[in-house]
Amino acid sequence: MAVDVREIRVLRFDVLGTVVDDAVSAADEFEQAGHHANGQSGHGKPPAATWLDESTRRLNSILAGKSWALNPAR
Repeated sequence: MAVDVREIRVLRFDVLGTVVDDAVSAADEFEQAGHHANGQSGHGKPPAATWLDESTRRLNSILAGKSWALNPAR
């Protein structure tokens, strides 16, 4: 089956967890933000875990066919 590449409109790549380690990246960013804000270290993992749990919950909701909107109309 030949594909006419001139008809391709969108290419989509899922890189989270494959190319990008989002959990470690998020923990690093939270750690840097906390250190910058108050000079403390060692507090990046808890907010990163919360962020990852929430993003996973929302992704699973979308995959189940539910609205992706934060406040969907009912």
